[in-house]
Amino acid sequence: MKKILLVNDSKFENQILKDIVESIGYSAVTANEFDVFANIESFCPGYVIINRVMKGIYGDELAMEIKKRYSHIKCILSSCDSISIDEFNKAGIDAVIKTPINKDRLQIVLANIDHLQSDQQKSKESHSVSGNVCMSCKKLISSSESTEYKFCPFCGHRL
Repeated sequence: MKKILLVNDSKFENQILKDIVESIGYSAVTANEFDVFANIESFCPGYVIINRVMKGIYGDELAMEIKKRYSHIKCILSSCDSISIDEFNKAGIDAVIKTPINKDRLQIVLANIDHLQSDQQKSKESHSVSGNVCMSCKKLISSSESTEYKFCPFCGHRL
């Protein structure tokens, strides 16, 4: 079973998201911004969903720290405000979500992260494929094309 660590300084918001995560078949543990690394060590999650604004730290800063120590963990930044992944260092954030989120949308986000990771792994293994994969239509955009486009040439999704 895939595991998700939920990091939020609001216990209420954490519990709501935990219920949604568990309803789609994931195992979830909640944490605040101060005990996140202890929870990562004990729970070993594949994903961490981090609230954007907390009392002690911003979520994108915490994601960068997580990625420095555990580069394999996928970090998803959550906010009740509309945010774009383009606003953050992409090395630390794998996806962004707007809360409240329904379980169907969350499943799509998690599947997109898994699909992108799988495509990147296949690309590394084959060495003959290079470029970006559109998160929307899943089509490969070659390296030379991906530098030319800000939007997917196949479906129009922002790259």
